[in-house]
Amino acid sequence: FFRKLLRPSPLPFFVLLPVVGAVFGRVIRSEKTESGVQRMVTNVNLSTHHGVIMAALVVLGFVVFLERPSTVRQQQSTPQASEAKVRHLVSSGHPSIYNDPSVKKAPEATLKGKTQRFEDARGSYQRLEFADGQYVNIIQTHKGHKRSGDLHKCEQVNHIVWGKARLTQVARGREFTSTHTSGDTIFIAPHVPHLYEFLEETLMTEAWRTPEGTPCPFEAYLFEPLRRRIAQNTTVRT
Repeated sequence: FFRKLLRPSPLPFFVLLPVVGAVFGRVIRSEKTESGVQRMVTNVNLSTHHGVIMAALVVLGFVVFLERPSTVRQQQSTPQASEAKVRHLVSSGHPSIYNDPSVKKAPEATLKGKTQRFEDARGSYQRLEFADGQYVNIIQTHKGHKRSGDLHKCEQVNHIVWGKARLTQVARGREFTSTHTSGDTIFIAPHVPHLYEFLEETLMTEAWRTPEGTPCPFEAYLFEPLRRRIAQNTTVRT
């Protein structure tokens, strides 16, 4: 009750504090007259009871007051919905990774420069192209399958329309994992090996962009430690 009362401001509480204390401080006691009629006598002096009541009110006020800022801090530390949906777990990779023996140039993309789709055991992959070189890939993946296991020289942007996926990224010899759900937009930095494991039936978009935010031509490099986690028989097109 007090939290709701003081949410806008605790000032009214401290304004009313001395008034309430004064009212309760006027300790009322009863004395009987000889005729048996009840007589009320008001003690206008500050009594021990008055001091105890005032102290209790002050303690109560400070307890509620101190709890209020912590609630505000908690609300401020929680990002807005749009901010919470953006992930950039690994800030950047390094171009020297292409000298690693476990990194190999991927075959030329068969969908490059076209608007078409293909299917395999994992689901479907469709590329849509628009004016000025803009494009987007639409990826539908069945639960339990994996995709990617590669890295790119441009930033990769994925948006999960619905579903759930676990993302593994590699940086400085370590693996970093994060889980993403419907509405999440994921930014994967250039030169960062990554692998998606889909925990539910998932529909996701995909594109690559330059530092200036313009469309980046597709170019991929396979990262063997992650790529071999994808069952090869699931990549055969049907």
